[in-house]
Amino acid sequence: MIFNKLNTTLKVRLVSNLFQEIIFTGTMPFVALYLTDMISVKFSGIFLTVAVVISMAFSFIGGYVSDSNRKKTNIVLLQILMSIFLLLMGVGLLVSSLMLFCISYLLFTIAFGIQSPIMDAAIMDAITEYESYVYKLSYWITNVGVAIGSVIGGFFYSYKPFLLFTIGFIVYIIVALAFIKWFVEISVERRSKILSNVLRDGISSYMDAIKDRRYMILTIGFSLIMIGELSIYSYIAIKLKQSFEEVNVLQINIDGIKMYSIILLLNTIIVVFFTFNITKLVEKLSTGRVLVLGLTLYTVGYVGLSYFNTLIPLIIAIILATVGEIIYSPVYSTERYKIIPESKRGSYSAIENIGFYFAEILARLAIVLSVYLSSFQMSLLLLIILTVGSIMTSRSLTLTESVNRNDK
Repeated sequence: MIFNKLNTTLKVRLVSNLFQEIIFTGTMPFVALYLTDMISVKFSGIFLTVAVVISMAFSFIGGYVSDSNRKKTNIVLLQILMSIFLLLMGVGLLVSSLMLFCISYLLFTIAFGIQSPIMDAAIMDAITEYESYVYKLSYWITNVGVAIGSVIGGFFYSYKPFLLFTIGFIVYIIVALAFIKWFVEISVERRSKILSNVLRDGISSYMDAIKDRRYMILTIGFSLIMIGELSIYSYIAIKLKQSFEEVNVLQINIDGIKMYSIILLLNTIIVVFFTFNITKLVEKLSTGRVLVLGLTLYTVGYVGLSYFNTLIPLIIAIILATVGEIIYSPVYSTERYKIIPESKRGSYSAIENIGFYFAEILARLAIVLSVYLSSFQMSLLLLIILTVGSIMTSRSLTLTESVNRNDK
């Protein structure tokens, strides 16, 4: 079994990632709904947009630290801090303190923003072979965790959210302890400090990534694609809550929140039982054809989710979106890994994180835009964004030029 051949660092990260994703997705995506209940839709959209911008700025620190320092200590410290902030968010909900909840959420996103590029680089450091298998398995584990977490989050949203945040605190602490015991620092080439001024040296560390035209096109394209997936946790979630046409199925009344959970449950079922079968069906196709097929299904699916408000069309849409993501995502991750230089993995990962945050900003702003635009206009806008992103991503990953990831 290939999993047994992976090093300890990869094993502990893959296993812990399942539990982290369950907690993260059971709490963070529902923040928009918590804030909407506590104050308003407009405040929710504006606040979450500001939070993303702040987290994005701190992500640069994570990338710089990753390329210049040992990673394990920073990863463990940030993991512990995130667990504390999760608990404080739960307390904020328990005592109905908007200020405590918002401050704790901001601190969590800052810690997450710093840790993310460090963790991404640490995982790339640990991959010595079987990269396609690692990213395929990582995709499967991540999506299972995301889908399970969304279902759990939907349940606790209307039950006892404080309990979920408390469980999240415990899980994050356990993950931190697992990292202390089993996360092994991999010796790789590090970036040498060029300038004495930390700020200027930090900026300098990102210039190579920014000058890498192919990688920047890839990052921008992928950030546009991610708007579709991220919108399901913001605009689409709120749209379903407010506009879904309730239906009774087998004596069970399905409202918008339950429909939201059903959508993510279907995503779980498809990912758990069909990921490896679907990827096997397309493994003989060229990278370009796999990307075009996957991204086309993904685009059609998420545009459908943003437009329809009835049961059957929404079910068809999530099936298309999930199958499309299963097809394109592992290929994207594997090809991206191949073009990142070893000594600059932290800064390159931070740049991609900026693209992810950019997608989050637009997804959050969609909440505000939805106040002024119709459902059709929102869906048309999403169609344009996802189509442009798909073209840019496919083009950048299928270029004949190659980059040696061991280049300095």
